[in-house]
Amino acid sequence: MNSTKDKVYTTATVKPLKFSPSVFINIISTQREIYLDKRDYYAESHDDVNMRYYEHKADACRELLRIITENF
Repeated sequence: MNSTKDKVYTTATVKPLKFSPSVFINIISTQREIYLDKRDYYAESHDDVNMRYYEHKADACRELLRIITENF
């Protein structure tokens, strides 16, 4: 029979990253700022639908940043 084993990842088996995590942090941070600017623009225009849309996008970026900083 074919036995299955859980893969155990250690620092010896992890491949080095092609890019530094700071690259992704900078890209996501910039995107978050753009979404917050758009949210503020639509808030001034009293366009609640677009304002909430960009607020949710900024929240997603914030969550991604949290995950990246916790894992790296």
